[in-house]
Amino acid sequence: MYERRFINDMHFMLREAKRLGVCVYPTRIYNITDLIINHYSKGYYHNLSHIKDCLRKLKLINEYIETSEIGFLKIYFAIIFHDIIYDPTKIDNEINSAEYWRNTAAILQFSKEFTDDVKEMILATMHTSSSVKNKPLHYQYLIDIDLSILGAKKNKFEDYCNKIRQEYSFVPDSIFNSGRIKILENLLSRCSIYSTEVFHNKYEKRAIVNLKNEIDRLIKLG
Repeated sequence: MYERRFINDMHFMLREAKRLGVCVYPTRIYNITDLIINHYSKGYYHNLSHIKDCLRKLKLINEYIETSEIGFLKIYFAIIFHDIIYDPTKIDNEINSAEYWRNTAAILQFSKEFTDDVKEMILATMHTSSSVKNKPLHYQYLIDIDLSILGAKKNKFEDYCNKIRQEYSFVPDSIFNSGRIKILENLLSRCSIYSTEVFHNKYEKRAIVNLKNEIDRLIKLG
């Protein structure tokens, strides 16, 4: 069962954090993993499957990541917490997710530097900046992992689009479509959707095709 593997993996990463001197890792962690799983049990797309997919991609590119062990840990915990507070009716989800991380990090006694950096990484998943190339590599890998769904194969990308629409089912079609078009056009306007070489080479071309096709589809829907 994935939930059990998720819990075991998180305990392992906490032990690694303790080994690297960035976390005390108390013997009891106050059912933190159970709370995380519960938070991700509601969304159509922003759920535990999304986190699972992000973590799978992190593991797949581990050998290519040009960052330290601590940088890798920062990506891991930013993935875990970046969507932990998700309410489609609100615009402050990343801010609240970052605060949830800060509170959890205090319980687990992470160092201030580690906590603050992961908090800023979570805020970066708002994707409001046109480029994160001026950020450290662990920021860039996190953002590329979060956006990797845009470069998925056709069926998986279309499933993602449908799930996003389900999450915003309370929004009328015309308003959703026009808003979504603006978001996708903003992504296409970037010099590059992906900042790191490994993600650019693997996903950039297909992401551009997917985004253009989805924009065309939404325009036709009106």
